[in-house]
Amino acid sequence: MRRGGRILLSTIATAGYLHLTLERGLATSRSVRHENKTTSYNKCLQDVTYTELPALISKLNEDPESNALRQVKTNTTTTINHKGLDMAVFRGKRVALMGDSTLYYLAKWMYPLLTSLGDEAALPSYENQTLKDAASLVYERTAKLGAQHPAEKFTPPRVIKDSNDGTWVQWMGFSGPGQHDFETKLDSMFETAKEMKPDIIIANMGFHWLHLCPQRCPFSGKIMSISESAIALWLDYKERWLERIHNLALISNTSILLFKTTNFVCEEKRYGEYAGLAPLYTKSDIQTLENCMNTIQQHVKDSLNATHVHRYCELASLTERGSQYLNEQITEFVDELMLTGEVEAHDSSSLAVGILYDHSVQGCWSTTDGYHHKHDAMLLRLRLLTNTIESYNRCR
Repeated sequence: MRRGGRILLSTIATAGYLHLTLERGLATSRSVRHENKTTSYNKCLQDVTYTELPALISKLNEDPESNALRQVKTNTTTTINHKGLDMAVFRGKRVALMGDSTLYYLAKWMYPLLTSLGDEAALPSYENQTLKDAASLVYERTAKLGAQHPAEKFTPPRVIKDSNDGTWVQWMGFSGPGQHDFETKLDSMFETAKEMKPDIIIANMGFHWLHLCPQRCPFSGKIMSISESAIALWLDYKERWLERIHNLALISNTSILLFKTTNFVCEEKRYGEYAGLAPLYTKSDIQTLENCMNTIQQHVKDSLNATHVHRYCELASLTERGSQYLNEQITEFVDELMLTGEVEAHDSSSLAVGILYDHSVQGCWSTTDGYHHKHDAMLLRLRLLTNTIESYNRCR
């Protein structure tokens, strides 16, 4: 019996060891598969961000008027046929456009593109049209829908809701610098987004926090005056804006989060006193920076130290340098998420974080004053947005 007992115990022990070994092996296998999946996922995101989309943008920029809305082919690591403007990517999705006027106007253009007229069997196709012809059609549709012209700035973008398929597109934010009740407006935007639980978030803010003292200066009392809260947010752009948006996307089970780059600033199109000030800030002229610091320090007193004020005066100017500084923060933030493994592939509900290279399809050709871009170009920017969503979706 003892021998039998020993044999039985030995058998059980061996079986237990084999079971434990098997479990460890399965766990290791699952871990390796997860690691491989995450590595593959991150590589896909990186390929889209740094290879695929730049190649598409290069093709679009060859001839914006002709290529903007048409299907184009790119050849990088693989050959990709990018659809022309196709608004179907938004159907059945909850889409939050969070930010300032750079997304405010984009949302106004989306309304006539996603809203059907009563007598239509289907929405029109824009794929084979030039920018000019397509824009004319959009203006015509907007009038028939009884909406404000998409270039008109005093009426907020209409919320797009379709109960038939669940489409919900909404701009939320404030179109200017928000010098009054800045934090309250910002919190309200995030609360609106939380209630929506968006599938897709497109976010951008920062352009209205840029200055050009003494003409566009914080605390000037003018309509475009910049608040101390906005300066503080600019100083902690990654932590207080980019990270906050990212956290919102995580708790909302968002599928795709796109950080839109800040608008291109064409220095040669500047006029008046702006034209004289911009080059001084671009080259960090000492006297200009000192004047800016003196103006701001009179108001901030002890809340911002001299180093912070100097950094803001030098790097937050309403110039291409100031715009690109914010874009560098966006790129670094997305890089950090990808390279530190914080973007992980779990299943189809995983969050894809990427960049909408809006800045890269703008140029001196699309602006008359240096930083406001022609409204016809909105269709090009929308086309880039739809392609960007499709590209990141392929990684998920």
